[in-house]
Amino acid sequence: MDTPTQNRFEKALMQEDGLIDLAWEMKQEGLSQRQIYDLFMAYHEISRATDHSEEKEDAFIDSLDCISGWCSEHAKLFPDENFDWS
Repeated sequence: MDTPTQNRFEKALMQEDGLIDLAWEMKQEGLSQRQIYDLFMAYHEISRATDHSEEKEDAFIDSLDCISGWCSEHAKLFPDENFDWS
């Protein structure tokens, strides 16, 4: 993962709902559901290695749920798409 992307995640983690906001920004930039999910998973693994706080873990899980659609209808970032788990 490149440094500017890591910096975006670090900045997002400093704000309440920052990860969800970052996912929305990435969607607006034209990234696909899969690309956003993969970036979040990659940073989540990096983050876990250095700081395994429960608060961070919950924020990532909630964000990944919204990206993949494993959440209530109103919270889905991609309501018209089915997530490809392969």
